[in-house]
Amino acid sequence: MSAWLWRLAPYGVAALLALGLWMQRETISAQATTITRYGDRLDEQDATLSAMRDGIKQAAVDQRKLAATQDEFRNALAERQADILNLRRENEEFRLWADADLPDAVARMRERPAITGARGYAEHLRTRQPVRPDGDTADKE
Repeated sequence: MSAWLWRLAPYGVAALLALGLWMQRETISAQATTITRYGDRLDEQDATLSAMRDGIKQAAVDQRKLAATQDEFRNALAERQADILNLRRENEEFRLWADADLPDAVARMRERPAITGARGYAEHLRTRQPVRPDGDTADKE
């Protein structure tokens, strides 16, 4: 019987090697599929990061534009304030007008209460004093 086993042994070894290779092929195939999925996922993440990078660049450009606009507004305000100061120095009538108190109706219109939310705004509308025509007083009501 041992001669018979020696004759079949190479076939058995070959069969075992074939089985091992087949199992390795399945493992390699599964790993290739997994690697492909990871590659797709990396491509998606790369696209997302590129979009985020573009968004950050655009935000930086917008921020620089906003800063430039703010600088323009600051410069315009400074010029206007300087013009007002010059007018006050040059014109006595303008200085008296600028130093005078606002009329009550205008002062009430300029009041800005701290309103937070819709409920606060509705409460402000219910409780505020109406603007009266010039010369009208609260005593007449």
